[in-house]
Amino acid sequence: MNIRLDDYHKILKKMEFLNSELPDRLENKHFEIGGKWYEFKVDAKNLLFGEYIEAMEMLQKAADNEEIIYSNLHRILTTICRPVKKVKNKFKDIDVTGELIRETADNFYKNMPITIAYPIGVFFYRHLPTLMETTKTSLIRNVTKEIKKATILLQTDGHGGA
Repeated sequence: MNIRLDDYHKILKKMEFLNSELPDRLENKHFEIGGKWYEFKVDAKNLLFGEYIEAMEMLQKAADNEEIIYSNLHRILTTICRPVKKVKNKFKDIDVTGELIRETADNFYKNMPITIAYPIGVFFYRHLPTLMETTKTSLIRNVTKEIKKATILLQTDGHGGA
């Protein structure tokens, strides 16, 4: 395969980030992909339960086959990159649904450049053990609160009390 010298230099320029040190933090937490805005956000409280289960299954399978991580990176990234709405120069959260998560994963798969995916992926990988434990703890805490609320409701409306 022959390429022109100026094309070679363009490719080198695009791959320049591979020579830099691995990031400990992200420079910009907002980014645009495929005409939609997203925010890098590690917040277990906003994680859908199904997302957590799906990510954990993928990570368990990846212990035997690391290719699973690469082929599902776009889906994994939806757990830490949330859609936001840009209003003037501010960003507002959007209600996340299963449908929006699927659209986001599809947009990431089709349009996310490596220059955005690489630092996010590295950050996620480096912090994975603490992120998963924090997420698990947060989900357990939320479930416990919901159980308490349901118990109180059952007791106060006469259907579950003594």
